[in-house]
Amino acid sequence: MEILVSSVRYREEIESFNLQILCRFIEEKIIDENQPKDFIVTPDFYGGWEGMGREIREFYTRQLNTLPLSYTRRTGNPVDDPEDLIHTAKMVIEESLVTPIGRRCSMVDDFLTTTWNVSTEFLDTLVESRLLRKELRLDDYYYEITHDTLLPAIIESRDLRRKQEKADEERKRLQDQLDKEAERRREIEKELETVREKRRLARKVGILSTISLVLALAFGIWFMWQWVGSLREDFKLAEDNFSEEFFDSALSSYENIADNKLKCTALRMLDGIEVGDRVIEADSFRVQYQIVTSYMEAGDSLFFLKDYANALDAYRLAEKSLREYEAMNYQLPQRSKYTSSWRINPAKIRAQSATLALRIESNRNTLIDQFKISQRDAETFIEARVWGQALRNLREMEALLPSNESDQEALRKALNLVSLTPQEYVDMEISRCKSELFYN
Repeated sequence: MEILVSSVRYREEIESFNLQILCRFIEEKIIDENQPKDFIVTPDFYGGWEGMGREIREFYTRQLNTLPLSYTRRTGNPVDDPEDLIHTAKMVIEESLVTPIGRRCSMVDDFLTTTWNVSTEFLDTLVESRLLRKELRLDDYYYEITHDTLLPAIIESRDLRRKQEKADEERKRLQDQLDKEAERRREIEKELETVREKRRLARKVGILSTISLVLALAFGIWFMWQWVGSLREDFKLAEDNFSEEFFDSALSSYENIADNKLKCTALRMLDGIEVGDRVIEADSFRVQYQIVTSYMEAGDSLFFLKDYANALDAYRLAEKSLREYEAMNYQLPQRSKYTSSWRINPAKIRAQSATLALRIESNRNTLIDQFKISQRDAETFIEARVWGQALRNLREMEALLPSNESDQEALRKALNLVSLTPQEYVDMEISRCKSELFYN
């Protein structure tokens, strides 16, 4: 196996730990792609310096994800909760083996096993995964992070985890406050019930009958005002969810209002709003949005399966569906004070359109590159008069031909075809190979 390194010379010394990571990465990539024995590894194969840097940065996360399998293989015991095992590994590494100022430190095995309730088998699995190393000092084993190269990824993981834990604590605190408020509301409701009872008793007293009537009327007005305000807030929340493309939440809110005839009547009379129309609109937008996302997901799947032509077709269908989705949005005028000029926030549509355009461009560029590779191989076999292999490469080129006219034109320009389309070029070469195979 011959490996070609980038022609740029670096005078810095390459760490052996980093070199081990990169060599294993290249070896696994060669095995996964089933490369031949005489395959030459070039910088393009592993992504150059950028690819090597990314592989080193992601080493920590990748090794953690494979930890449950490594632990099972080492101990012979299946892991009941892989996520909990990975979390424990993170706690051992990020909280005990990294100092507050971001430097690695070593800890004796007794401290780690008692602090985090783990076994030495667990620690040795981390050693086997090359996340930790083990050293014997004064009849005790000490563990520390394998190399300083892992520190940035470990510190980043630790900071993200702590931030998430803090957010979870804050969420729990807010939930506790909500529970207290709910309890307080129940107490208020009990007090109101007591007041009502007192009012019933007061009505028996003739001198207080007029005052009781006025109080009851005032309470009814207040209650109606609160009820209308709550209804409008529920409707505005549904409108906001609609605008942000949270269609399931919007539909749930609309349908909850639509099921109550009193609420529907109140919105119609006070604000001129037909909730039933909103349900129909939200459902139609949800269906169209699902069509767009399903085409995009299909394109992504086909792209990762290297079916670039069909992936490009799926992205084009998603593009067409997105334009229809946008047209639907522009056809709906402003309906009430709760909505903006458009039902869906145009910025979200533009962002999705930009994302789709990037995927189309990336897929098309990959398709063109693969087409050129197959073309070069086919031309090589044609020159060598190996017509069968040339025909196989031409079939690969035929499978890569896009159906969209703009994509066909981009491929034609990339191939520098003047008088032929890519389809005509491939058909001509296939006919040529078939003819040679027939006569030979």
